[in-house]
Amino acid sequence: MLFLDDIQRDLAISQSTLINDIQNINKKLGRYELSLKNSKKKGASIEGREQNKRHFIMNYFFLERLQNNLKSLGEISTLLTTISPEEILLIVLDECRNAKLKLNDTVMLNIVTHISLALQRIKEGYQINFNQEFDFHKYKTEYTTAERIVIRLRKSSDIELPHEEIKNIALHLKNKSSKSSFINVDKRTEFIQKEIKFVLEMVKRDTGISLMDDSVLINGLLDHFSPFLERLRNNNKLTNPVLKEIQSNYNNELELTKHYFSQMSLLKDYDVSEDEWAYLSLHIIAALERTTSREKKNTLVICATGLGSSQMLKVRLEHELGTKLNIVKVISYYEICDEVLEGIDLIVSSIDLSNVVFNIPVVNVSVLLNEADIKLINESFASRTVPVLSQNIKVSDENNRLDYLIKKYFSPDLFYISNTINSKNEALDILVEKSIQLDSSVSKSFLINQLKLRENFSTVVFSEYVAVPHPLEGVGDIPRVGVIITPKGISWDDASKEVKLTLLILPDRLGNNELDEVSKSILPIIENDEYLNELVSVKDFKEFKKKLVKLLT
Repeated sequence: MLFLDDIQRDLAISQSTLINDIQNINKKLGRYELSLKNSKKKGASIEGREQNKRHFIMNYFFLERLQNNLKSLGEISTLLTTISPEEILLIVLDECRNAKLKLNDTVMLNIVTHISLALQRIKEGYQINFNQEFDFHKYKTEYTTAERIVIRLRKSSDIELPHEEIKNIALHLKNKSSKSSFINVDKRTEFIQKEIKFVLEMVKRDTGISLMDDSVLINGLLDHFSPFLERLRNNNKLTNPVLKEIQSNYNNELELTKHYFSQMSLLKDYDVSEDEWAYLSLHIIAALERTTSREKKNTLVICATGLGSSQMLKVRLEHELGTKLNIVKVISYYEICDEVLEGIDLIVSSIDLSNVVFNIPVVNVSVLLNEADIKLINESFASRTVPVLSQNIKVSDENNRLDYLIKKYFSPDLFYISNTINSKNEALDILVEKSIQLDSSVSKSFLINQLKLRENFSTVVFSEYVAVPHPLEGVGDIPRVGVIITPKGISWDDASKEVKLTLLILPDRLGNNELDEVSKSILPIIENDEYLNELVSVKDFKEFKKKLVKLLT
């Protein structure tokens, strides 16, 4: 129990200061229909619905981290003691894929955070209530998916999630899943759709620009408005990281959006921020720039900031590089799988994938695609060789950059040759144990969970004989590359039975970019069996390092 007198004494503040702080806290809580109450017997407590409490915790403590979805799991893990967030994410991914429910990155992380809070709060003895309207027959898919998720969570966590939690998760899936069809829509969605068409009619009448038949625009706006209106109702402020770029490069489109959409009856009672107008304008910018795709280099676009931003990046790519790129698909990070990557020549991503290794060129760009981004994409069309590196980098008497990188990140303590290892698990167990011995800051469970999560998206076996397992996030203080050579080959999975070289990429928590150079530099080894055979035949680490430098230079 927490008593206000104790807080005042521990913080060494006056009673008036404490009262002012409580008033400020209640202002923040009030947006979520919560309040801070004080009892002489029970102490201070937050009063209100359980779901509102979780909503507040998620937005207040985790929103900033959730903006960078790939880096969020470590933050969420601080909530849990019985099950890792990676395991929750795998369960949610698995069941949503089976049910063909499509969720974007932010929604996926929101659900994982929601479940994490539920598990912890149930463990601490809090009860869960559900008093919202939900048509279980109409949203049977969402309900049965939530039911399967809860059954698996009960087994994995040994916490008896109540039946109400199925309804809570189903409500998340109902509200957040992407709408691919609007044939059967509820009355609220129908009204929003009518309002959007009213705005587009005004745009056509005043400017001559016809966007009425753009189904991508209309569906995108429908997806956008539900959470947009929810934020306005709760007075939740959302910061737009590309606001300045939009104001600088697309100010006319931004003003057009504000002028026409502000006339919607849905928005008349709200003070819409410039950040929110900018988010809405992305849909209009994308519609205005949309062009027809032709046969080009097959490109996968990855974007985590919503359908409007995704379409914005897509049309910018088509507009600037239309003669070179064929945008096959626009997806969120959590939709990556082997099937999606099949036939893809290039990945263009607006989120940081520097910790993730693919056997496909990856270019990280801004949503608005500036000149530097276009230059990077053009450079990626060239043949994949060891990257050209800056001439002004000085490395302790080493003239060769690659030689320096190999000496820095490859270690005899993380090197192993074996003719007795038979499976992936044996190889990873050895590398994980050696990694922990070399860097005590590495958490074994976190590293193992991260390796499982990465492989759940797509294979890490990049040729018949080479596997490159790696976590999605930094795991230790020092970046490293672990090596296991298995000349007789090991069974990695059903499709890969002869893996002879395993390279474990271990990024550090600070995001050291040099390790990304190493990942790109080893691509010739993956693609050239002669190079591989030379490396597999070595007798010790010294010979391995010497041959690796020679082959790659």
